[in-house]
Amino acid sequence: MEIFDVIDDSPVITPEGLYIPAMRQIWERNKKDEDLRDREVVALYHLVDPRSIYSKMEESERISEVLADYLPHWGSLEDADEDFMLAIEKYEKLIHGPASRRYSGAVKAAERITNYLETEEVRGGRDGNFSQVETSIKNSVEAMKALEELKKLADREVQEKASKFKGGKTFGVLQKNKL
Repeated sequence: MEIFDVIDDSPVITPEGLYIPAMRQIWERNKKDEDLRDREVVALYHLVDPRSIYSKMEESERISEVLADYLPHWGSLEDADEDFMLAIEKYEKLIHGPASRRYSGAVKAAERITNYLETEEVRGGRDGNFSQVETSIKNSVEAMKALEELKKLADREVQEKASKFKGGKTFGVLQKNKL
């Protein structure tokens, strides 16, 4: 079951998706302001769905970029209302299975290791941290290979949970200046 679709160059929540109360609430609350509704739908997709082009970014960067691109009046997700946060939570539960959640956790761990390697100052051998940094670098190659394999499993799982967009359309393409 697909929750989102693109119809007449506009993002929509599918009829099946509207049976999910959290999604229906997002769709119906902005009936008078279709532009805001569309931007919220697109932001929801890009914040959660691993098929989104934004999913390639680190989580904090992804969140800030999606909000800047679609909901700039929110400085962060802390500014989002309860309905939007419930929709994110529900969509994450529906689309992410065990492999996808494990992959997400592994990516976050890899990001922390990257931050460590970028910020840690090498203090030399013996009592310093040279061995730890060197080991982290050596292990990174194997860890990245494992991460690639885990991504394949996660992608397969997501594809099983959600079919492709009708007509092969995806969010992220400029459509009526909304995306």
